[in-house]
Amino acid sequence: MSNARCPSVEGDSGQPRGGLDVLDGSATRLQLLGAIDIHYGLGGLSSEKLERASRFAGWLSEHYVQVNDAAAGQLLPSSEPAYLSKIHRRLPNGSVPEDVFVDFASRMPFSQVLGDLADFGNMRAHDKDADMRGYIGEALSPQRGETLLDAGCSTGRTFLAYVDGVHCIGIDIDLASVLVGAHAWTAQPRNGKPTLCCGSILSVPIVDHSIDCVQSLVVLGYTPIRSALKEIRRVLKPGGRLAITLEGPGFLRELWEGQEASLKDKLGLARWYSGTKLQEAGLYWQGSRQLGRLAGIVLYTPASISRVLEANGFEVVDARTLRDYRGLPRVVGVTARSR
Repeated sequence: MSNARCPSVEGDSGQPRGGLDVLDGSATRLQLLGAIDIHYGLGGLSSEKLERASRFAGWLSEHYVQVNDAAAGQLLPSSEPAYLSKIHRRLPNGSVPEDVFVDFASRMPFSQVLGDLADFGNMRAHDKDADMRGYIGEALSPQRGETLLDAGCSTGRTFLAYVDGVHCIGIDIDLASVLVGAHAWTAQPRNGKPTLCCGSILSVPIVDHSIDCVQSLVVLGYTPIRSALKEIRRVLKPGGRLAITLEGPGFLRELWEGQEASLKDKLGLARWYSGTKLQEAGLYWQGSRQLGRLAGIVLYTPASISRVLEANGFEVVDARTLRDYRGLPRVVGVTARSR
């Protein structure tokens, strides 16, 4: 294991790849087991967390093939224990390192991370989010030589849809997801690999006005969106493209009416509702720690996210409902340009 400043790497043209050129040097480069190469931009990295990351990377290297074979091409079921049980049965001695994963304080369920890893090879044939990815890809249409940032990239598998020569950078706050993605990308037969960074989209380790386009799939509703948009606008070139998807009120209603929704679940959904109403009333609760305890995420309609973007330095090009539930927007897509 070694830490180093971010050097240039060679792309298929023999020139430095743009993905690394635009990093500002504030993120630490981590090379684990000689194959997993990521950047870490969440401040100080303790020796204990490095040791946990190394253990998790070691498990990935040992069991990647078995995990891929056990779950490739399958949608995640509603029951995570059942999904994990299937993985357990296919791995030697049921060796899923849940203790390591829990120690990571991961923000994603282990089954979801494993599902993302397993779906790498089957994304085009079996992708429950194909409508969102299709909307984003068509809206941005990144060209060879352009640099694209995915804000909230998880494992970075959305980059599979883009041609070689697009310089892809992914940032996600979940270290386990970034490690899984870095490992999965080592097996991809492509000339260029994305630059993956564990970090916050509220403090992106990228120099000003260096990114051609930014994508974000159902992430910004969970963040202080004004701060996130300010940071996205900072790294975008003037006139740079932004395409995002967000969950809408139909998502809340679908979960509320779900047969498996318990009282505890519905109390959590009530927080989502209050968060949306506070935002609609003009109260930026996401910037307040106290109000954040009362509210949850913010759910957007095409009209409400358009107002937020216009108020934060973007010109909206398109806003539409991608999925609906009982006449309410369930997933919203919006495309904009930086002013």
